[in-house]
Amino acid sequence: TSNPFTINGLVLSTEYEFYVRAVCSPTSSSEWTAPYFFATTQIPANFPFVEDFEGQLSVGIVNGTQTNKWVIGAATGNTGNSAYISNDNGTSNAYTLTSTSKSYFYRDVAIPAGAVQGKLQFDWKAQGQTTVDFLKVWIVPSSYSLVAGTAIATATENVQIGTIYNLNGTTWTRADQDVSLTQYAGTTARLVFEWTNNASSGTQPPAAVDNINFSLISCPRPTNLGLVTATSSSATIRWSAGSNESAWEYYIVPFGEPGPTATTVGVPTTTRTNNVIPNLLEATQYTVYARAICGPGDASLWSEPFTFITSQIPAQMPYLENFDGTTPKIGISNGTQVNKWFLGAAVSNSADKSMYISNNNGVANAYTTGTTSVSHFYRDIEIPAGVSLGNLRFDWRAQGESTFDYIRVWAMPLSYIPS
Repeated sequence: TSNPFTINGLVLSTEYEFYVRAVCSPTSSSEWTAPYFFATTQIPANFPFVEDFEGQLSVGIVNGTQTNKWVIGAATGNTGNSAYISNDNGTSNAYTLTSTSKSYFYRDVAIPAGAVQGKLQFDWKAQGQTTVDFLKVWIVPSSYSLVAGTAIATATENVQIGTIYNLNGTTWTRADQDVSLTQYAGTTARLVFEWTNNASSGTQPPAAVDNINFSLISCPRPTNLGLVTATSSSATIRWSAGSNESAWEYYIVPFGEPGPTATTVGVPTTTRTNNVIPNLLEATQYTVYARAICGPGDASLWSEPFTFITSQIPAQMPYLENFDGTTPKIGISNGTQVNKWFLGAAVSNSADKSMYISNNNGVANAYTTGTTSVSHFYRDIEIPAGVSLGNLRFDWRAQGESTFDYIRVWAMPLSYIPS
């Protein structure tokens, strides 16, 4: 035959291997070459792309000679069939821990012109091992060539969606990720599911994926919520528009209280740069959310939460505080730390209360040693003009550990907000 040679009659979205040998004469031929692998292209899916792995399949699979391969089958599913890693051609959802593997399955999706944001949802499970045996999900250009055993190259157009997915054992979990589509708008993008494992150790099972739903978000939610300024009784917040909307709502609650739902009505606004929220309490931590209003009955999801603390009215010297009686005007910056400052009665060196670290919301003065934490409480104090030296006295106790687990005390400008 001639070189190059066109092979017709192939099935779309299918991985093939081919061999070549030289024919030197009617009675003399060379050995066959090692196999070469390629995959036929796909007819791009339109939004929404839905795949439950039942019936006719539309995904491409790139396994090459990897020991641990993606297969479509019934060894596991949520429910019915799923895509899963197998070391025995689909009989079981199991992987060989001592054989390094990197394999992919993918679907090309047409991204409409002007698209800004998509939503990817899928069911998954995988145990694997920490940061070495895991499932990853990517969006890349459809021209990107996936090669079994080779990592996806680092590039601005190759974007990982979410984090690594593993360590949930045999429990099916629903992933729900917003996906930026701006750089792919008007083109065809490739949605890629990757399995990677090293050859050291790990725990069964490897990855399984089911019930994929990739849809277009018509009204993207705002991003980059932030604080312009905060006083003791108000705050000014801002955010970035999700798309080209010109109306929004915001919702604010004290830190730790439930956030808004789809039916929650927020405070309407037509500005995203200087929204003043009045009537706040001093030295108090709040959480604020925003959503876009793209039209009647068309609201975005609420944004990711943003947390801030209102400022204090400075205390006068001498400043005395035993934490009993009226709630002290102190600021607490715990965030999501496991070990938090708490004002309570679990321990004290006065009549009633003290400030202490607690890992159970104040029930006990105890901390979790297996979790790193940095938390603060503070009080603003007005320093009279001309004062050069002050004296600070306080009662304290702590065991902790050498230079790792301890309490420290600082003096700093009013403009510094501990976080």
